Amino acid sequence: MVNYTFFPQFVIESVKFSPISTEANVYKNRNGLLIILEILRLLQREPVCITKVVYRVNLNHGSAEKNLLVLSQRGLVRVVRSASGGTVYNITSKGVELLSEFEHVLSRLQEEAVR
Repeated sequence: MVNYTFFPQFVIESVKFSPISTEANVYKNRNGLLIILEILRLLQREPVCITKVVYRVNLNHGSAEKNLLVLSQRGLVRVVRSASGGTVYNITSKGVELLSEFEHVLSRLQEEAVR
């Protein structure tokens, strides 16, 4: 079960209990929860710097920074200094667990929308 204490209030308030948007519309009307989901999906594939988060999740730098800070404060993302001195973000086991819960909930919502 998802522990909602992970999420800041702005994310909880942005969740709308409506059918899932089509892929084309997701980028027009993403809420905080979908943005966090996309960041966690990206970090599950590989550790990345903030620039990759900005480009691959389609956020401005400030939003990426804010979301990564919240995720790291909640223990879902780990901030690692690379050998070259840069900052790299990596998903934690807690983040993987939450991502799995997200994926399960989304699949259930999509199943319900098809019925």
